[in-house]
Amino acid sequence: MQRTLAGLLILVLEHEPHVAAELEHAFNSAGAQAWVIGSLYRAIDLVKPGGWSAAVVNGDARQPGTVQLFTLLRERSIPFVIHSCDPITEGEFAQVPHVGKPAPPSKIVQVIEEMLHSGGKANLP
Repeated sequence: MQRTLAGLLILVLEHEPHVAAELEHAFNSAGAQAWVIGSLYRAIDLVKPGGWSAAVVNGDARQPGTVQLFTLLRERSIPFVIHSCDPITEGEFAQVPHVGKPAPPSKIVQVIEEMLHSGGKANLP
């Protein structure tokens, strides 16, 4: 895999260990430094100070904590993609890129690459 994300810091919130390991490997192979977190509230704490290039979130937008994370990412201008079984079809986060599960890790990397090369404006107001 080409190292197209060299030097970037990617936060990955993923609860499934196998999927988390695959995403970590895919992002690291693309040159990024991937931090894989299994806890929503730990991810919120890590996002607060900023410094992330992008994020991948496995989360349910119907949950208050997930909405809090999405809001923090948007406020800090951190582009993110939702990687879950259920797409968001309405509300303020309906335009956030969604990659349904299951999906190859390379697809998630590709979506993040496209967002970053477009200026990361895909989920900013």
